[in-house]
Amino acid sequence: MESDILYRVRREDLPRLEELLTKCFEKDPLYCKLIPDEETRKRLLPELFQCDLTEFYETCEIFSDSPDMNSLLVVSDGTESFDPLKRYLTEAWAQIQTDQYLIREDLSRPLRSATALPWAISA
Repeated sequence: MESDILYRVRREDLPRLEELLTKCFEKDPLYCKLIPDEETRKRLLPELFQCDLTEFYETCEIFSDSPDMNSLLVVSDGTESFDPLKRYLTEAWAQIQTDQYLIREDLSRPLRSATALPWAISA
């Protein structure tokens, strides 16, 4: 997609967009529900957004209102040709990274005793 109005995001702009997304979504009700612990959310959101933005940069086109990065527009134009293998591998790698971040956070919490598990059978 070509635009004379929008700014085409470059790879070096991604950290600024990561900060923008983190700030915009740190108090978002859905993210607060999915990641209720505020410290975990503060630690995890930048990593998740970095992963998403890298995937988008490789598979889509990213635009902003200006080099100041006050907004974000991701365009995935299915009518344009693309390398399906590259897209598949990029998306798979992003999913693996996302899973790794989420598993790491889940494992960092203390394990509950077996009796506290809802499916545990007590004698």
